[in-house]
Amino acid sequence: MARLVVSPLPAHRRGAILLLLFALAATAACTRAEAPAPAPPPPGPRAGTVRVETQPPGLDLVADGAVRCRTPCSFRIDPGLHRLSIHRSGYMPWQESVEVRPGSEITVSAALVSSH
Repeated sequence: MARLVVSPLPAHRRGAILLLLFALAATAACTRAEAPAPAPPPPGPRAGTVRVETQPPGLDLVADGAVRCRTPCSFRIDPGLHRLSIHRSGYMPWQESVEVRPGSEITVSAALVSSH
């Protein structure tokens, strides 16, 4: 029967292994999830309202790079041209530009198309 002999590691190898473990732990600690997008600024007194309906429902709507709501929903936004978008796995991306006038109300409907 063969005998397994385990000898202690030389000091220089122990140091190298400890250094490697420390480096791996430091790398793992620095790897973080992406920071959430900044919250959109609060709308001013001249803001309009955008109502959004989607098929399927329950999608995150992004306006000008910030998540605004989960559909179906509505939100107030300052007047001007705004870029709306929705991205969901399994569907083609959807986007549309809308012009919001002071105090106006706009309804947007989006039917996402399956990417399969």
